[in-house]
Amino acid sequence: MSSKTSLMLGASNPKEERHPEDYYATEPVALEKLLKAIDFDLHQMVWECACGGGHLVDVLIKNNHYVLATDIVNRDDRAMLEVDFLQAQSRWRGDILTNPPFKSAEAFVKKGLEILNPGRYLILFQRIMFLESSKRFELFKKHPPKYVYVHSSRVAIAKGGDFEKYEGGGKNMCYAWFVWQKGCQAETIVRWIK
Repeated sequence: MSSKTSLMLGASNPKEERHPEDYYATEPVALEKLLKAIDFDLHQMVWECACGGGHLVDVLIKNNHYVLATDIVNRDDRAMLEVDFLQAQSRWRGDILTNPPFKSAEAFVKKGLEILNPGRYLILFQRIMFLESSKRFELFKKHPPKYVYVHSSRVAIAKGGDFEKYEGGGKNMCYAWFVWQKGCQAETIVRWIK
């Protein structure tokens, strides 16, 4: 497949190696748009458990949330904790919001729903392609998202969090916010973010 064809189909640049920890930062405007679109109350305490360089953390703080900012690798000199979210054992009474590595997203869903209190929200930023795959069919059957908020205009991601180097990068794919409410088994509602 040519580079041009793979980019049109939403694949990463085949000539470029993936980031070693699969770290692709989310453009902050993506979260700003989500916070305007949701019609549920995000808990005042939010765990950003794959926080990278803190791009989403900054938006949450700006919107008056108390944020537990962790990642498997400390990529920032602020008060960020090195924590492997997938090894977490204790309950979390707030909500969880993050952009986990795509290869670990299913594990993040399972872990998040395990440690959240009933009624609380798990919100993951992922490619819309996360909805497909026979492997994830059982996950969605057992744990259907309450909402999927699809970005109607493309938002950027930046390899290694370097938005200057990848200005306009990552806009070759459609992204969405997948929202689970622990204990909710209703049909998934799809909404669009302008």
